[in-house]
Amino acid sequence: GKRGNMIVYLHGKLAYTTQDSAIIECAGVGYEVYMPARELGELPDSGKEVLIFTSHQMKEGSEELYGFLEKSEVGLFNLLLNVPSVGPKSAISIMSVLDENALKFAILARDTATLSKVPGVGKKTSEKIIIEIGSKVEKMAADENISVFSSAALGSKKKGSKDENSAERKVKEEAVEALAALGYTSTDALKAVNAVEYKEGMDSGEILSCALKNLAD
Repeated sequence: GKRGNMIVYLHGKLAYTTQDSAIIECAGVGYEVYMPARELGELPDSGKEVLIFTSHQMKEGSEELYGFLEKSEVGLFNLLLNVPSVGPKSAISIMSVLDENALKFAILARDTATLSKVPGVGKKTSEKIIIEIGSKVEKMAADENISVFSSAALGSKKKGSKDENSAERKVKEEAVEALAALGYTSTDALKAVNAVEYKEGMDSGEILSCALKNLAD
């Protein structure tokens, strides 16, 4: 169906939540918004104000709202809907298991193992997701200039120069990709690589061998 987005966000009071949705009251009207389980758990108490970014899905005469706490997640959700075998409900369950960065990263690292962990998403669908939207997610990541190794992940306690941080980021990303290619999940690969203490001038090979030692422990 055509994806017209009439309602792009709701700013109102959280009336109550159900197992898979939140009821948001705006100007006396209660809207039901389906949300990832992870984010339903992060909502404040009933009666508190919330801002939910939404994707308004219309199909065969029914309308549904899917909502997220971050605007960028709506973009990711809409991208997932471009994948032939992924409907709104399965996109929500993917985003319930993997947060935005974990999902982007699993797609960037072509990590079908992590994607297949989502209930109802098999290896076939995982591969489709990577093929269909991999390049779009890469572009998204480049546009936002995000990296799985944001300065936060690199421990911004280091006062290293910007160049040094980006050098570290680059070799760590390469090491994670190499680990993913060896069959490690992106989560394990990230943990192992993040645990490696970077010394100036290290290349991805050295990082990789330290990370492999971490994984062997």
